[in-house]
Amino acid sequence: MSTNDADTDWRPALAEGIRVETVGQELILLNRQAERVHQLDPVGARIVAACDGKTTIAEIILQLSTEFDVGVDTLRKDVIELLKMMQELQLIR
Repeated sequence: MSTNDADTDWRPALAEGIRVETVGQELILLNRQAERVHQLDPVGARIVAACDGKTTIAEIILQLSTEFDVGVDTLRKDVIELLKMMQELQLIR
């Protein structure tokens, strides 16, 4: 995945076998197959919550821009960067 506008049509979803736990305001992703644990802050947790396989990245960015009062351009970069990293870690598909 690159960071161009075509990426905003992608509908990310958690990969099979990823377990999600909420601890306070943070989200813990457990990847038993890779024997790894990943911790996300509240913004990262909200991004992951929106990864339902139905919502496009463009829709996620729009939703989050109103929730967190952040500019769409800044948010686009941050969302795509996080999702790219999560895809490399095989946490989302």
